[in-house]
This record gives sequence, C-alpha cells and structure tokens, in this order.
Amino acid sequence: MVLILDRFKHLDSKNKLHTQNGVTLLETVITIFIIAVMIVALIDIYLVYNATSNRAMVVNNMNYNLNNGSVLIRNLVSKADVIKKQHVFTTALLCTSSATPTTTCSTTQDVLVLQIPSLDSSQNPTSTFDNAVIYLADGIDSDTKKDEIWYSLEASPNTYRTSIYNRKIASSIDALGLIFRYNHVDPTQSTNVQIFIKSKEIAYTHRIETSSAESNTLVSLRNR
Repeated sequence: MVLILDRFKHLDSKNKLHTQNGVTLLETVITIFIIAVMIVALIDIYLVYNATSNRAMVVNNMNYNLNNGSVLIRNLVSKADVIKKQHVFTTALLCTSSATPTTTCSTTQDVLVLQIPSLDSSQNPTSTFDNAVIYLADGIDSDTKKDEIWYSLEASPNTYRTSIYNRKIASSIDALGLIFRYNHVDPTQSTNVQIFIKSKEIAYTHRIETSSAESNTLVSLRNR
C-alpha cells in the first residue's frame, strides 16, 4: 500500500514538473513575440522619421535654390538699362542648348543678356557698361546631371565691378526650368521681364516622393 502511494506521489510530481515547464515555455514564446513586435514598431518609426527628415531636407534645399536664384536674377535685371540681342564674351560659356561652350550668348526664352551701367568708386552708375548673361544649363554636371542656372558678368575696364564667369546661382536634384518672357516682341525693346522658375526634386526614401515649387516675378529694367 505504501509503495502504491509513493508511486502516485511520483507521478503527481512529474505532472507538476511538466505543467511548470509548459508554462515557462509559453511565457518565453509570449516574451519573444512582444519583443519582436516592439522591434518591428521601432523600425517602422525610424523609417517614417528618416523619410520625413529626408523629404524636409529636399524641400528646404529646393526652396533655398528657388528663392536664392529668383532674388539674384531680379537684382541683376533691375540694375540693367537694356536687354541686348547678344554679346560676345571673352570667356566661353554654356549659354546655348548645346553642351559646347561658346563666347557668343544670345537672348532667348531661357537666356537673358543684359547691359548694366558700370560703377565708379562711389558705386554710382557711369556712362560705360558692363555685360551680363543669365542662362539655364541642362545637366551641366556630368556626375549628377543637375539642371543649373548660371550667370556671368564681364566688367568693363573703367568699372569698379569685378568680372565673374560661370557662377552657379541655383541648381536642382531632378529638374529646373527657367523662362524669360518679354513685354515686347523684340526683347531689346522690352521694359520689363517676367521671370519664371520651376524646380522639381525627388526624395528617395522607402517610397519615391516628388516635390515641386514655382516662382513667377515681373521685374522692370532700371529707369523704365
């Protein structure tokens, strides 16, 4: 009888052991599952944050380029007396639709040649002139293929301005458009210029997001 009771006690203790082991295994599985869910959630939060940050950086860069380019172009146009049909510069520029540099730049819908009064030592306009050109260069950078807006200023010998060649004033990751519209069929007779700039940039995150911005400004020439 004692032996039988001892055997039942032994079986009961084994059942408790199995039960305890089963509960421990279940708790482990639940713990692992919870940790996995938390990791997935954290990864998702990081991806969303990274995408938002990257998009904000792209938009800020685009707006900076657009505003900076628009302001510089307005300043140049407002200082000019005349829109020139063309000008021959001493340095070759990328002011044509061709990728080949040329010294002759002509006014078109995306190229603007300006005649700006020279300045004396007191920064007052003189009777001589400096010549400037603003133009859109498509994919000028062979590595990034960026569209960029450039300008050059060729100072006369009697001015206190400094000659500047091929200065970049705006660029875009994806696409940049520049259009000049004149209030006369002959641009050289125009008294104002409508400057239209459009920028489009792409943010490459876990999905492709495109942002675009536009600037449309009407600027009068000096003393017009």
